[in-house]
Amino acid sequence: MAETKDALRKLAEQAMKVASDEFEEKGRLTMPIWLIATEHEFFVVGTPFEGEASKNAVAALIKKEFGEKAVRLAFVSESWLRTMGIDEKDDGIAPSDHPDREEVIIVVAEDINGQALHIHRKIERSEGMVTLLPPEVIEGPSVGGRFAGMLKRAGTVH
Repeated sequence: MAETKDALRKLAEQAMKVASDEFEEKGRLTMPIWLIATEHEFFVVGTPFEGEASKNAVAALIKKEFGEKAVRLAFVSESWLRTMGIDEKDDGIAPSDHPDREEVIIVVAEDINGQALHIHRKIERSEGMVTLLPPEVIEGPSVGGRFAGMLKRAGTVH
């Protein structure tokens, strides 16, 4: 299991490096990307979004095309993040609308063994400058939403 955990972390770290390099060069990410590994192939898929319907369509397409054959994947995007305490109840406000939101580059990664982690870098904007803060890594299924739980777990029906 440590071997699969290491492979997932390596994929997530590679994804964050690609995203960080692009962000530092351009001041933004051009589009969300997926890094997808099957047993014998590796895919990088760019998926521009235009609203909620396109996000749902992309999630459904990635799940349909790779959900049963990928062994690990990582999704990378600029996003809004809201951190909640363990005992805090979800107030139902989307992170993009929440007053406590933070702008981040986020990598959400998972594998077929149920391993999951996310890495995020907060984006600090002040006085016309844009800075990426150091990465924070959280192991375990700590991020929900339409782009989490994309893979069929080994031994389950998807």
